[in-house]
Amino acid sequence: MKPTLFLVIIIAGGAFAETWTNHNGLTFSAHGWQIVQNTSKLTKIKARGGVTLGSVPDGMTITSDQLDFEAKPNPQKPKAYTLSHAYATKNVHIVKTVSSPTGKQITDVRGPLAEYSTGDIENTIRIIGPTTIQNTDLIQHQAFTATGSSGIAYLSPSVEVSSGNGLKRANLAGPVKVILIQAATKTEGASQIVATASEMQIENVGNQRRITLTGNVHVLGPGKDEATGMSRAVIVHDPGGSWRLDAVGGKS
Repeated sequence: MKPTLFLVIIIAGGAFAETWTNHNGLTFSAHGWQIVQNTSKLTKIKARGGVTLGSVPDGMTITSDQLDFEAKPNPQKPKAYTLSHAYATKNVHIVKTVSSPTGKQITDVRGPLAEYSTGDIENTIRIIGPTTIQNTDLIQHQAFTATGSSGIAYLSPSVEVSSGNGLKRANLAGPVKVILIQAATKTEGASQIVATASEMQIENVGNQRRITLTGNVHVLGPGKDEATGMSRAVIVHDPGGSWRLDAVGGKS
């Protein structure tokens, strides 16, 4: 039996907004939408105007002016859908949250155009145009904000911290900039590192948190955490500690 769709008409901001919901799966609202395809295996929807899509299994929300997305029935939950693919345009904002008893990790991705696809091991966001990736870890009390001319982010499909961080890794094309902030701990004060370069790679798996910068790298931080005009630099986050400059290459 094909999962049931629920349609509700609501008033939002003085305009009619149509809200489609599916219990234990997806919810979305938009000023207008159209079902392009609806079979027992796949549903395709075009939504326009103030679109918000929430995917409960992924712990994720997508907002944009326009959104084309595909949903498939969840084989493990009757009458539920899972998001399989989405293409968002204009004012794209994607938020992924993973949780544990001790706190949350929140990944916030923004850009003008984005394509989202799901996989068994990781989900992918490809951003076309100016990109911002912000990762806030309320467990380790650290955060970073990375920007570039375009980017790709790989997210964990789970909503639990025990299975990995929400943001697993990311690549950003330049010019790139990253601001890394560490809140004060019992043994160390608050700190901040700011770096710019031509390219950036982010690794954020488990306790291994590493940001690799290449091409005309400039790093400004406390103490010895500084580099100017280098070809490469690596910034790491020590578990329970803070961000620090780990290695640098030769002059660019």
